[in-house]
Amino acid sequence: MSVIPNYPPRLLDEHHKWHNPAAHPGIPGGRPFPAGTRGAGRNFLQFHRDYVRRFHEWYDNQSFADQTAVEPWAAIPAALKTPAVFWNSDLAAQEQRITNDPRSFDTDDQLGSFIERGIHNWIHGATADAYNEPSVRDLHSPQSTYFYKIHGLVDNWWRQWESGVVISPPTPLTVGAPPAAFSIGGPGEVDRYSFVVPTAGSYTIETQGPTDLVMSLYGPNNLAALVTEDDDSGAGNNPRIVSNLTAGTYFVRVRHYDAGATGNYSISVRSGTLPVSRIQVNGPAVQGVIAAANESDLYTFTVAAAGLYTIETQGGTDTILTLFGPDSQTLFIAEDDDSGVGSNSRIATNLGPGSHFARVRHFRTSGTGAYGIRVST
Repeated sequence: MSVIPNYPPRLLDEHHKWHNPAAHPGIPGGRPFPAGTRGAGRNFLQFHRDYVRRFHEWYDNQSFADQTAVEPWAAIPAALKTPAVFWNSDLAAQEQRITNDPRSFDTDDQLGSFIERGIHNWIHGATADAYNEPSVRDLHSPQSTYFYKIHGLVDNWWRQWESGVVISPPTPLTVGAPPAAFSIGGPGEVDRYSFVVPTAGSYTIETQGPTDLVMSLYGPNNLAALVTEDDDSGAGNNPRIVSNLTAGTYFVRVRHYDAGATGNYSISVRSGTLPVSRIQVNGPAVQGVIAAANESDLYTFTVAAAGLYTIETQGGTDTILTLFGPDSQTLFIAEDDDSGVGSNSRIATNLGPGSHFARVRHFRTSGTGAYGIRVST
């Protein structure tokens, strides 16, 4: 659960009242246009943009504020694009239109109504199911950090419409393929790439050529989650990133070091090997450490017989635990932050036979620390 502590009741009531004008008669507000009528779409977008701004006026001054926890999603996460949360071709078509053809909406009122009455309602329910966050499903959803990831994404879609600029999908790169040639063709240009990590390992992403570049790596499955950034670790003035990555889709952004300059380059991704630590079910805790910012550790355990299994971390480090399987490092099962003792993670769920994988990372992207992890029945 990712419920924000000490959430201001009046702010929460304002959101409830906007969606249900009959609620909370003692406070002003409520939506002026019923959903689907003229003006309702733009009002939906504007209300939530203003609401998120007012939330940050309060949240950013709290001692527990963590901006990464409320950071907008840059795209719909892969964990939501599964049959388990009813992702289908119609939703995919909606996402495609919103992100790649925003000017097909003549007005932002049309855009807002399209989002509100379609993919917006689904994404709240899918988030509740995929991340075990039931509060995201009801009208008190702003008390969950996931609300700001969702509505930050919606606001980015609106800003994209406002800018009139269509952001094309990232260019896919193939791990192990020869370097592919590209160029920074105009001042301030940022080139975007993606690649798929099928299994955990050490991966090297680097550019080649005479152009002085800066490269940023994001993921897994999140365009906004920075893993690391590099300027000149490669040959000459080329960036080179070597990082231990867990399975998933990663995103690369390349720009010129000089914002006003252009130049040619090539880019490649290659893989190495990374051992995956094994946990013995009902055995002693395996000791691990998040030794560097943005690091993720991967573990595997074998389920011999179907049943209820508990995967949990121990110690003083604030961890987030993600579970995948069976027999897959990318098939999402569940994720947890603080259901264990203190700031530890704990997932208790029914699992079928096969190999399962547990990924451990720090709650803060810059955080480090030691922990233990165990699996029990």
